[in-house]
Amino acid sequence: MAKVIKFKNENSDDLYLLTSNKGVPFLYPNKYLKFLKTINMASNTIKSYAYRLKLYWDFIELNQIDFKNISMEDLVKFIGWLQG
Repeated sequence: MAKVIKFKNENSDDLYLLTSNKGVPFLYPNKYLKFLKTINMASNTIKSYAYRLKLYWDFIELNQIDFKNISMEDLVKFIGWLQG
């Protein structure tokens, strides 16, 4: 399962990092979270996105899906999984 790690940078800004349960950072979600910071999204918004990405990564891992080849059917299953 994925984890969200919160830490502060040198400016005391809250930053969020998505990692595996072994602490290995996920490249693409973290690039997106970094992008959100560069366009000055609010910290709470970035936090919310980080936790939503965590849920998405948990779903991908549980269902052994290659995130680069997501189908519409996979997205429908993800939404059902969230509602369940």
